[in-house]
Amino acid sequence: MNTQNKKSFITYIAIIAVILVIGNIVSRNWFFRLDLTDNKEHSLSNSSKSIIGKIDDYLIIKAYFSENLPHQLANTRRFVQDKLEDYAAYSNGNIHFEFIPDEKIKDEAQKSGIQPLQVQVLENDAFIVRQIFMGLELLYEDNKEIIPAIQQEKLEYDISTKIKILVDTNKETLAIA
Repeated sequence: MNTQNKKSFITYIAIIAVILVIGNIVSRNWFFRLDLTDNKEHSLSNSSKSIIGKIDDYLIIKAYFSENLPHQLANTRRFVQDKLEDYAAYSNGNIHFEFIPDEKIKDEAQKSGIQPLQVQVLENDAFIVRQIFMGLELLYEDNKEIIPAIQQEKLEYDISTKIKILVDTNKETLAIA
């Protein structure tokens, strides 16, 4: 390889490196997600995004999920985590969430009003009833809302409804005299 080819190769690599660095710096401030599923099940709806846009203070979401969920509910924790990551991503840093560790879950969940769920599980060729936790607590300013039992089909609706209740301070009242 002669010196001219080496110089053009090094120049080419340097230009690509500069483009990548500038691209990373610029894209750090932009958020974009592409959902190619038919019913957009991995994307937040426009109404949920609109509700998230009204949040002007920190909203804390505490997720109470037992560690060893039965196999029929095993994917629920990951589904909830993905959905909460979507909410946090669209909130401009106003939504934070945490999963409560299993050793603290029973006390903290019951303090927040989330009761354990009874689930039948097949273990050692016998059905047994186990208690599990699958709930959310939403804290905003001095207010609190809970979702005592997670249902995947309506999770986004439940979360967005609770956020709207917490954030909507212009509640109209009707008085009859």
